[in-house]
Amino acid sequence: MTSLRKNDRSLPAHDDFIATKAQIIKDLGIDLHTPAIEQATDYDQLTHALHRSLDHLLRGAKPRLMQLIYRVDISEARLGRELENLSADEAALRLAHLMVERERQKIELRRRMG
Repeated sequence: MTSLRKNDRSLPAHDDFIATKAQIIKDLGIDLHTPAIEQATDYDQLTHALHRSLDHLLRGAKPRLMQLIYRVDISEARLGRELENLSADEAALRLAHLMVERERQKIELRRRMG
């Protein structure tokens, strides 16, 4: 792995992934913390593990799912645009992508501000 230079706040890609996964686990808590999420070793595995959990919530616990969406901080406007006209499975997969993307943004913002 590459080391950090004194004024370089960027993390190596693997560290970025670890930080993103930890943020997802923190923000989504016990609701979506599954072995598959914990064991994910890349963004694709993480997204697909999250997809399975979100699909379950989308089909049976929408109020809880909405709480998690707000916790991750995805705007309602974007959510509406992104999920319009999708099947439940497609919506869960798209939502998983949005959540991973938003958590990555949070990590990057903290890095730049820190």
